Amino acid sequence: MGERITTLESEASRATELLAGKRVSLVRRPTSGTVLLEFDDGTRLFIDGKGAPPELSITGSDVGLGPATTTVFVELLDEGVDTWRLVQAVEVESGCYLLKGPVPELERWAFQPGSVVECEVRKLSEGPALVATRLVRK
Repeated sequence: MGERITTLESEASRATELLAGKRVSLVRRPTSGTVLLEFDDGTRLFIDGKGAPPELSITGSDVGLGPATTTVFVELLDEGVDTWRLVQAVEVESGCYLLKGPVPELERWAFQPGSVVECEVRKLSEGPALVATRLVRK
């Protein structure tokens, strides 16, 4: 029990540090039991309340490098098991992201760099994550 409290305290401390001084600009409920808070600098906080305790995931923005970037998970093809690659992306419209590249040698992605994809929050082994689900345009 003591270890769990320490973990929650460290998560709370880290979240406070990462979100200090930020202003919420948008709140979404992408799926039942999931909340996404977007902040004025592009930072996002995902809360997956389906489990006990809730899981948190915070993604940041690259300040000073143009549009805010985040990371999305893109499925790797031909791996034999579910495998994901974290890919840098820029939100171009609500819930849609432009994927950056390049694709590492010997990998085949479900969606190519330069594509705009629709994303949703899904629970992966790492916790709640933004996952590319559908091609919007190349």
